[in-house]
Amino acid sequence: MSEEPGELRFKVHGLDCAEEVAALRREVGPVVGGEDRLSFDLLGGIMTVVAPTPSTDVIAAVARTGMRAEYVQELQLKRAVAALLDLSPPTARVKLTAREQDQPIELVPVGAIFIVRPGERVPLDGVIVAGSSAINQAPITGESVPVMKEPGADVFAGSINGEGALALIIREG
Repeated sequence: MSEEPGELRFKVHGLDCAEEVAALRREVGPVVGGEDRLSFDLLGGIMTVVAPTPSTDVIAAVARTGMRAEYVQELQLKRAVAALLDLSPPTARVKLTAREQDQPIELVPVGAIFIVRPGERVPLDGVIVAGSSAINQAPITGESVPVMKEPGADVFAGSINGEGALALIIREG
């Protein structure tokens, strides 16, 4: 379901019966220019506002009812980011002086070199410093054909390494 210009959709936590709809009409209606600019999907817990109103004003009005609202686009963005994060492994194989060690990705510093073996998912964004391989970036970019990557090429977290072993460095920014 696409949004029309000036149409905002909110997930309203606690919206499940006529009493909540009445409370929302009382509080949100005046903010958006009238109750006729509101519609509700009780099963989905969705309130739609057809008015050029800042989402923050609507969220504040909903809060006055004791319920909580999230702008659906922001909610969808949060879910999309979470889904992308789920694509990346939780650890990276970091190259130390004489050996490799698996470390949680949040502890791998900028400038560290990490290793990605054939068939593995890339745990962090990086630049290839050694090796070459065809990289399947479809989970990230939607590109359907693997892309050959060589030293100096950027590789995205969540991509799938092909048949070559790679050493990558984490660059800042």
